[in-house]
Order: sequence, then structure tokens, then C-alpha cells
Amino acid sequence: FHYRPDVLLNWRLTTRTSLAFTAGWEHRQYLGHAALDMSSPVFSSTLTMNPFAHTVMNVGVTRTFTSSLFARRASDGTGWTATLGQRVLGHFQVSLTGARQTTNYVSTASDGPSLRRDRVDEYSTSVGVPIFRRGTASVSYSHRRNSSSEAGFSFTSRTASFNLSYAFEGKAPPRDVEE
Repeated sequence: FHYRPDVLLNWRLTTRTSLAFTAGWEHRQYLGHAALDMSSPVFSSTLTMNPFAHTVMNVGVTRTFTSSLFARRASDGTGWTATLGQRVLGHFQVSLTGARQTTNYVSTASDGPSLRRDRVDEYSTSVGVPIFRRGTASVSYSHRRNSSSEAGFSFTSRTASFNLSYAFEGKAPPRDVEE
């Protein structure tokens, strides 16, 4: 059983700057022998800036508290993300992103220890170009490193991708009009 009351604030600070903020309190009650009731503050905030035409910068922070995919564990995480997007040479959209997430896995039993701590560092970049009026072609690269306090959970991944997308313009079906 869990509940999470929270508050949402969207604020346009200037014509080129906005802030989105959500804050609340996550409460989880675990059933079973020697189970704990766990509570934690949670929040998410993103500051978006458009300092120049065709430039966007986002900076975000989060704090989460959720059930883990592992039995009798909960995860308590904090992180940040920063993104810079810029149109270059009139057609190419370039994006750079950096992020860090730290997650502590804790036992949901009252006599359980802190089980594991992971830190994920991720860096990515992408370049896209519009094609055929409503389409986009893009390439991207991502580097992700997970460092863990427990053996067997650390890894590094590198991903390269190519994406083609096209937006079709749809029409609403004709409406029957009764007179």
C-alpha cells in the first residue's frame, strides 16, 4: 500500500524561461513479517531556458522513492539532467545531454541493512535534420556507465542509433449531421 500527495507548480518566469516543479511525500507500507513503513520526500524540477532563437537549455533534478524490482527492497534515488539543444547551419538540430542518477537499495524489513548503492553517469548526443517537409532523420550516440557497490551490477554500455520519422496529417472523419 502506498500514497503520495504532491503539489505541482508551472511558472513562466520570463518569455524565455520557465520552471516546472513537483514536490510531495511518498509513503509506503509493506506487508509481512518485520515489515517497515517507509516515508520519503520526493520532488522533480526542470528549468527551461531559450536564451537565443533556436537554442534550448534544460536543467532538471529529481528525488524518487519507489519499490524495487528485487524482492523486499525499495529504491531511494536522486539525480540531475542537463540538456543543450541548438539548431546549426539552419537545418541541423544538435543536442547534448549529461545525467547522473544515484540509487540506494534498502531493505523493507525492519532489521534489514542498506543493500546496494548504484551510480549511473550518462552522456549522449544527437544530430537531426528535417526531410520531406514532415519528416526527420537523426543519428545519436549514448555512453552509460553504472557503478555499483555490489559485484555483478556494474556495467558500461555504448549505443549508436539511426532514426527516421514522418508525421502523417490526418483528417477527422466526416460527422453525421441530423436535422
